[in-house]
Amino acid sequence: MPSLRSQPGYEVHGLIHRSSNFNTERINHIYIDPHNANKAQIKLHYADLTYVSSLRCWLDTVEVYNLAAQSHVAVSFENLDYTVDVVATGAVRLLETIQSHISASGRSHIRYYQVGSSEMFGSTPPPQIESFPFHPCSPYVVSKCATHWYTVNYREAYMIFACNNILFNHESPRRGKNLVAQKITRAMG
Repeated sequence: MPSLRSQPGYEVHGLIHRSSNFNTERINHIYIDPHNANKAQIKLHYADLTYVSSLRCWLDTVEVYNLAAQSHVAVSFENLDYTVDVVATGAVRLLETIQSHISASGRSHIRYYQVGSSEMFGSTPPPQIESFPFHPCSPYVVSKCATHWYTVNYREAYMIFACNNILFNHESPRRGKNLVAQKITRAMG
């Protein structure tokens, strides 16, 4: 895997939810203890999308990629409140924090990138294109549709750089072992 620092002038920061266990298992190959800052490819900061105050401290970032989500569909039915709070309302908190920072500082250098899911199209027959209507079939995907429209709203209402991307077939060895593609590949291997 190429270095995250391969782009000149880029410094990668990530937000991690505080818990009693420091869970970096899926990024250990790029995460190095911050006490060894010269070698770190990614710097992690404690934050939580459910608390706005934890989002303000790192906002001098140039680009914000919102990849955070409780993305397990079955869990989204079981734990609806948390799913909506982290996915949909979490995106609003990020966008509002960015908008407030831009208003207060007068600097509009922050770019926001919201990751969507092909599941937002639900039962719409393929091939799908961006202009097709969304038809979400789970609380997780309803929340993802909300993040899409919140991003559009903040872009149009506040003229901030905010864009959406709808990902199809995004898999990685770092994806959780409880997701369907990981279960299938483990069973085959």
